[in-house]
Amino acid sequence: MPEENGKVIEFKPRKKKKLRSVNYVSAEKKALLRQREQQRKKQNDRLGTIKAVGVFFLICIVFYILSALR
Repeated sequence: MPEENGKVIEFKPRKKKKLRSVNYVSAEKKALLRQREQQRKKQNDRLGTIKAVGVFFLICIVFYILSALR
């Protein structure tokens, strides 16, 4: 049978069609994810504040030392 007359479909017996998964997230899981995200944001804000205060103190100490040397 020549290929000109029809389309040749490759047969793969080990490949099974996979069922599509439903993108459903329960309300409890959504609440937990929201809570975790809020905690992560609060933690990042705390770290940012601590870093900013540390840099401020470092700058103050440097200026104090420079003014004391003069």
